[in-house]
Order: sequence, then C-alpha cells, then structure tokens
Amino acid sequence: MQFYAHFVVRFARDQVLPENDLRELVSKHRFTIANLNYRLDAGDGFFEYRMVIRSNRADNVRALTETLKQLPSVLEYRIAPTGD
Repeated sequence: MQFYAHFVVRFARDQVLPENDLRELVSKHRFTIANLNYRLDAGDGFFEYRMVIRSNRADNVRALTETLKQLPSVLEYRIAPTGD
C-alpha cells in the first residue's frame, strides 16, 4: 500500500536547506517527492518547501519526523496524510 502525505517544511531565510540536501534527506527516509513548490516570505523572513511525499511504508514518517526535530534550521514542519 502506498502512503501519501502533504509535507511542508519552513526555514529561516538565511538558513535554508538547499533543495538537493532536502531531496537527499527525504530519499534517505524512503520517500519520493512530487509537486515540489517553493515559497519565500520576505516580510516574515522564512523560506518554505511544499510537496507531496510518497512511500511504501507509512511508518517511515516517524523516522523523518525525528530527523526534522533534530535540525536546528527547521522552524516548523507539517506532514499530513492525504487520505488517498
């Protein structure tokens, strides 16, 4: 069974994880990325990636969450299953 989720991760504007590093991080946790979007909010000083991630195992999200919590550059993140 495939697990799909909307994934949003936000960084301070001066501490953005480069896209290639983000892709590597997601891949390391056995997810693939679709529909990658970018957002820069100069007023609030953050940069945000939004995407849909997919994996063969829903429990891979737990390891991804633990990694994200350890990254000091991450201001916030959200992983929301799509329900598909």
